[in-house]
Amino acid sequence: MVNAMWRAGAVAVTIQGQRLISTTGIKCEGNSVTLKGVPYSPPYDIVGIGVTDDILASLAEDTYLDIYREAAADPRGGVGYAVDRLPEATAPAYDGLLDLTYATPMEQAG
Repeated sequence: MVNAMWRAGAVAVTIQGQRLISTTGIKCEGNSVTLKGVPYSPPYDIVGIGVTDDILASLAEDTYLDIYREAAADPRGGVGYAVDRLPEATAPAYDGLLDLTYATPMEQAG
């Protein structure tokens, strides 16, 4: 859902009220999701802020979400899927690390 929302031009996306940025890691473990080291259990509240019709169209056309929607349509599957149009939404400022860190090669001993 997050990728479909960004693809539609969403200016902000949140999961469980946590604002995401392009480098936010979303870790899925079973039916829980971990964001910035904090685990969350379903149901998930995912909000995209942007041009609503564009976001809804992107969600409807996403082939990965087709697979999830099929699972949600099976009452034995134990998963759900619903999309609502909110009259208004806000996203908190991102409060995680913004510095990218990466490995650098060590100097060779001489």
